Amino acid sequence: MTASTGRIYLNGTSGQTLTGTGNYINLELDNAAGASLATSAASFTISGTLTLTSGNLTLNTNTLTLSGNIAATGTGTLTGSTTSNITVSGTTGSVGTLNFTTGSQNLGNLTMSRTGGANPAATLGTNLSLNAATALTLTNGILSIGSNTLTYISNTAFRQAVRPRMSPCLEAPEHQEAFSGI
Repeated sequence: MTASTGRIYLNGTSGQTLTGTGNYINLELDNAAGASLATSAASFTISGTLTLTSGNLTLNTNTLTLSGNIAATGTGTLTGSTTSNITVSGTTGSVGTLNFTTGSQNLGNLTMSRTGGANPAATLGTNLSLNAATALTLTNGILSIGSNTLTYISNTAFRQAVRPRMSPCLEAPEHQEAFSGI
């Protein structure tokens, strides 16, 4: 495997577990039984492409950082929980669509800090509930909700750092609203 272009391909007929922490370039889940991040791994980064062909990628109590993009080419989804976190970072435009498993459309925290490119955005492909007191942090980029519902537990959930280059925003159909210092 070449460090800058390598791919981990998860395929099989029984569930798989990724252990350890660190940076993975490209990860493809093509296993109907799914895969999970070990509960002992606190941080897991994908800096290339996360391809969700089939199966659910269960986050458990981890933080998944997406600094590359998501290729939702099939039926694969992310399985979150009230103790799972996702950080969208990087500088390469749109991360793609975040599709969550029915019944597991939860995160503790979602952080949007994506810069650069024509469209530094992430799109929700399903409903999502954010469950921590500081559940949504919008630093840079756009979180596009589309026709989905984003639920959070309190108005203290919206935090952002004001950046001179880009105003972070939350985007819904036919309207875009910038949040500042709520």
